[in-house]
Amino acid sequence: MLDTHELSRRAGTMRTHSMTVQAPSDLGTAVIGIPEGADLELDLRLESVMEGVLVSGTVRGTVKGECSRCLDDISRELTVDVTELFAYPEKAAASAEAGDTDVEDEESVLKDDMADLEPSLRDSVVTALPFQPLCREDCPGLCSECGARLADDPGHHHDVVDPRWSALQSMLESTSVSDETKES
Repeated sequence: MLDTHELSRRAGTMRTHSMTVQAPSDLGTAVIGIPEGADLELDLRLESVMEGVLVSGTVRGTVKGECSRCLDDISRELTVDVTELFAYPEKAAASAEAGDTDVEDEESVLKDDMADLEPSLRDSVVTALPFQPLCREDCPGLCSECGARLADDPGHHHDVVDPRWSALQSMLESTSVSDETKES
């Protein structure tokens, strides 16, 4: 929660805030995200506007997860922009009565001059995370046959016989056995 009381309700009033907060739970996906309790650095600018308080700035944190190809651990710094307008309660009520759908969700309304940043942080951070995180751009991943890391052994391969020829392969193996038997 961010206290906006120090801003007067005069449009044009501005304050900056730099703070470190603990990351909430579920700030990511199953593969990658910012762990709960990790430090998030917020550099915010609060501006009083006619409709409410405009909060804008950046969020910085350390993202941890797994490479989607080789399952190695990933740890990177992430910086995302955050922008959210928190409406004054009376403006939100007036807009709702007038049928204006711009102020739809309760999260964007100030409550006792306090702005709840968690939903805005979650929206900004989670949408900035990669859908399929990689440890490096050219990660070759794992062998589909045995699970070996292909980055450790670039020449890794398996001699796989096409299953359509497996009957012929078994005939060749039985012929070589019978040839050995004939020689003895």
